[in-house]
Amino acid sequence: MVRFYIENLGPFEKAEIELKPLTIFIGRNSVGKSFLLYLLWILASAEPAFEDVKSGWETFTQIGEEILKRVAEGETPVEEFSRAVKVFHDTVFKEAVKLGLEERFRYVFGVEPKELIRVGRDKALIEFKNDCAKFRLAIGDKIEIIDFDICVYEMLKKVRVETPRRGYINVQYLGYSEKGSALSDTTDLARIIIGLFAFQTSLAFEFSLLGTSSHSPMLPDSRAGIVRTILRPYQRLDIPLGVDEEFRDLYFELAEQLYKNPAVLDVAKPLLDELGISLETRFEAGVYNIYIRTWSGKVHMFSMAPSGVREILSVVLALTIPETLQGFPLINVFIEEPEAHLHPRALKYLSRLIVRAVNSFKRVFMTTHSDDLIAYINNLIVASRLSDEKLVRLGYSREEVLDPSLVSVYLVKTIGDKAVVETIEVSEDGISEDEFSRIAEELLGERGKIYAEM
Repeated sequence: MVRFYIENLGPFEKAEIELKPLTIFIGRNSVGKSFLLYLLWILASAEPAFEDVKSGWETFTQIGEEILKRVAEGETPVEEFSRAVKVFHDTVFKEAVKLGLEERFRYVFGVEPKELIRVGRDKALIEFKNDCAKFRLAIGDKIEIIDFDICVYEMLKKVRVETPRRGYINVQYLGYSEKGSALSDTTDLARIIIGLFAFQTSLAFEFSLLGTSSHSPMLPDSRAGIVRTILRPYQRLDIPLGVDEEFRDLYFELAEQLYKNPAVLDVAKPLLDELGISLETRFEAGVYNIYIRTWSGKVHMFSMAPSGVREILSVVLALTIPETLQGFPLINVFIEEPEAHLHPRALKYLSRLIVRAVNSFKRVFMTTHSDDLIAYINNLIVASRLSDEKLVRLGYSREEVLDPSLVSVYLVKTIGDKAVVETIEVSEDGISEDEFSRIAEELLGERGKIYAEM
């Protein structure tokens, strides 16, 4: 599992989180849950900015010319390829990652990264660790990568390089393959190494770092308002933050996917029935748009649908649609407050969709204020102990129950002038009564005080 650590960032003095396929941040308003979610999204969706790297190419280019010469003569440049990979990692790749992260921070938060440093401190720290892989980033006046290793040396032990014929190269590493690639200049070599690094980074950090936005959609808060304001294909509006812009683009892509494969929503029918709606997708004016038919028979454009529908539909689509139009799997799904505008009974069906997504190898990161949603997810954890026969009798399928080892739950709260992250223990018995009491006390503390006086 990937461990994530921050220091002196946002409202947090220190926080350590173990990222699992389902990672939940629960707590009251304005305690830092969304900050953590957005921070994880930035790191997961950033892309190295190779085109912006101005220096550091010289040594790589020199080695690359040696490789081109040997391949042109029909020789296999095994040692030279390893040297090129190491040099590219230590110079070009690290700089490209730094530049890509700087741009992503500005794009998402709308400020310079240094503005995110904790009040009274002059430097912040971000770390990822997983087996041999590690990433350490300092934020001060500028971003600086202190340590970065995607397990390159271990990777190179398993990389196979061949020259099948003059001018062509094969590179094979686990599930990554470049076969019969022509090497006409060092740009071709760089492209192969970039692909190799993208694959290795996804393995080393389980798509938690540099997974690109194609693999990592964000479903931000106030989805109902965003939908009403900007999801209208016939007008163009200035969008202040990158997250809202990407949400708009995500909607139109998911709508097209739904148009081409409406059966993906079969598993969401219980939730749609609870909401009293059915969907149809139309191709209009060059874009795909979703229409909502309500229980009364009235048909609305999505932007004019009831607020609960506008809040939850994009979440449902991101959880159920397996991949983008370009064939990129939707691996990381980041959701702010999936419970917003929903009746508690609808949360029962939403929790099943979340668990189905996790069991379909998606990674779901979410914030919530809802102890009801946590309770429903907890039921699905406890139900994982039951046999298939008993699950069917209770109306569940095996895909709707959750192995506790796949879940991390964190209570985010304030102590004095800082936010803290406390681990909520999850076992095969789910979340214990004592842990639930901690959650309830944080969310509903006033009720306990009133009863204490009675």
